[in-house]
Amino acid sequence: MIRNYFNQRGLTLMEMLAAVMILVLLLSLAYPLLTFGMKSYGQGQSRSSLQDQVQLASLAVTKTLRYAAEASMESVNQCPTTLQNGYNYICVDNTDHSIKHIVYNTSTNSFSTGQIVKDMSGSRSFTIVFSKNATNPKLLNFDITGQTSTQSYHIQSELLIMNAASDIQGTNGYSVIKYK
Repeated sequence: MIRNYFNQRGLTLMEMLAAVMILVLLLSLAYPLLTFGMKSYGQGQSRSSLQDQVQLASLAVTKTLRYAAEASMESVNQCPTTLQNGYNYICVDNTDHSIKHIVYNTSTNSFSTGQIVKDMSGSRSFTIVFSKNATNPKLLNFDITGQTSTQSYHIQSELLIMNAASDIQGTNGYSVIKYK
């Protein structure tokens, strides 16, 4: 007796459709998870960068002013246009929302401007506010804030100006401090 054996190696149309449906279902679940992960990573990266810049600004201000011989808060809210020889300045530039450090060079009798922190993307702004401590006139309080359209990071710090011969001069609540 001769039997005809059918070739049973391969897939039927129904098996192929079932496999394709399972694959489409898995991909339709994976895509929203992937976009959610990428969006969360981008927001976390932006938040981390903002916090890093504000913390670096706080560190730079502390390092710069800790051993100043004299400090005076200026009653303006942006970098002054007329600078006094012999003094250095830390201020906010409202045109590009950066915190600047203006240093007097005694050998050339001129000023050079550097940026403590600046936003490269154009979507961040930084502010700094100086004030005197109510109990100790040689303690300087400063608040640094970094903002984007969706996030904000704020640092408050208190700094003892160790070599100051006199108390910190000026009025509270402004964004410019000059020092020697």
